[in-house]
Amino acid sequence: MKIKMFFLKVLVLTILLLIAIIILFYGINPNIEENYCKAYINKRNRVVSLQENKMIFVGGSNVNFAIESKTIQDTFNKKVVNMGFVSGLGAKFQLNVIQPYLKAGDVVVLSFEYPYFFEEGLIIAGSGINMCMFYRTDPTFLDYFPMPESFIIIMKEVNALLVSQYLGNILLKLNPRKKPLIETTPYIPESHNEFGDNVSKLVVDISTKRMINNVVIQFNNDTAMKMISMLNEFNNHCKNIGVKCVFSFATYEKEMYKKNKENIQKIHTLMKEKLQIPLINSPENCSYEYIYYFDTVYHLNKTGKQIHTQKLIQDLKKYL
Repeated sequence: MKIKMFFLKVLVLTILLLIAIIILFYGINPNIEENYCKAYINKRNRVVSLQENKMIFVGGSNVNFAIESKTIQDTFNKKVVNMGFVSGLGAKFQLNVIQPYLKAGDVVVLSFEYPYFFEEGLIIAGSGINMCMFYRTDPTFLDYFPMPESFIIIMKEVNALLVSQYLGNILLKLNPRKKPLIETTPYIPESHNEFGDNVSKLVVDISTKRMINNVVIQFNNDTAMKMISMLNEFNNHCKNIGVKCVFSFATYEKEMYKKNKENIQKIHTLMKEKLQIPLINSPENCSYEYIYYFDTVYHLNKTGKQIHTQKLIQDLKKYL
């Protein structure tokens, strides 16, 4: 009797869990035009449309705000795509998105932020909320999420996902936006140009320390090696098909760099020893004063973007 009751409870819980997942993936769809995921889908579509001679920049949101793609494209005579988006996607997912479309002669510039090297969840699939949003915007993107890791993340986050997704929709209906999104946030598809750069007029030069994301940089050798091994695996694939792969360190606010210098140097040292991808610069060379940042310690403003682009061009010239 007890065994039957146990299996009955398991069955009921399984059914409830499946219902919750179905609601997440097939529930009320967000407005696609307002859905920030659409910006990343547009970036992917540009990669798909370019058959050859591409230079693709891959990383978290630091890349999204860090480069002027047209300047780089004109310099190297390669069609540039800025695939930078958010770190919550996970590095493996981001590489899976571009890998099928790489061709001989292409160049991939990797620029993952430091948390990728100590937060194990960022190495593979990132957060469940992003998986749900991508699936509901473009179901084909589910093919890029690594399995079974992505499924496990969904299982762990299912309750929080249900609350955040539907509570957010309810609040939005109760308090609709009075201004167009383009006037209130840079985090929408319309804020990106044809190359994938975030060029929102809201990303202005500022001179106040109101930045967020002051995450303390940690060092975990095992986690860092998992990230490095995954990058080496991607690099091996690139070499086999004639694609050049290099690594540029993420832009980072200088004061935060100084506070976290010890652990950043440990990450840098391990990368120099174990990473099989050329490092075209150093963490210190990619740190800038706070006046060159917008809203976080990774997001450059317009002037910062121009400065970093010119430095990046000089770094790339040494390896391309």
